[in-house]
Amino acid sequence: MTGGSSSSTRQSHANRERLFTIVSRYLQEHVAETAPFIHHQVEKMTALGSPWEFIVRVVALRMLWASVANLTPVSTWAAAFVYRDPALTLRLREELTSADSSASLDMCSPSAQFVAEETNRLTMFISITRPVLGKDIWIPTSEGERLNLRQGDLLLGQCWEVHRAFDQPEEFIFDRLEKARRAGRADIGYIPFGGGKGIVCDIPIPLRKQS
Repeated sequence: MTGGSSSSTRQSHANRERLFTIVSRYLQEHVAETAPFIHHQVEKMTALGSPWEFIVRVVALRMLWASVANLTPVSTWAAAFVYRDPALTLRLREELTSADSSASLDMCSPSAQFVAEETNRLTMFISITRPVLGKDIWIPTSEGERLNLRQGDLLLGQCWEVHRAFDQPEEFIFDRLEKARRAGRADIGYIPFGGGKGIVCDIPIPLRKQS
């Protein structure tokens, strides 16, 4: 929060601390009931010896922030891309019309999932921190060398660079990543907010070394 008065800034910090207290207490009592990827990250970071306060702020509070901060712009971009493509719009409508309403969205409309992935790829310009939760690994750099990452290290990845390892990277091709997966590509560099199984940094994404 920037540009506000000192009193509003203090209030913002106080509200954040209250939220931290609520989330911390909930996780201590109900961590096994949370979403699998949160449960998995809490377990892994605990095993690494991370302080509880750090775990709560990184694992839980960032997901609350991401759900709000990312949803609106990504949804707006996705709508813009879809409505520029009449064939894709019709495809989505047909999938949703014929789908079982009790099923999840990705089951009802695979194309909607592809649209979300491609929208993230094309419009996500942020950096994402990825902890190395597994064994020590080597990751190739874009200069042809290798970077050693040790268990417990934090890697700051630039989504803009890894998401442009494609032909026509600035074009919206709604099923681009699905085609890459079917082709067996292991280096598509897709990082959806750093959650799920991909939180373990062990995929061969070429990195650019900082001078």
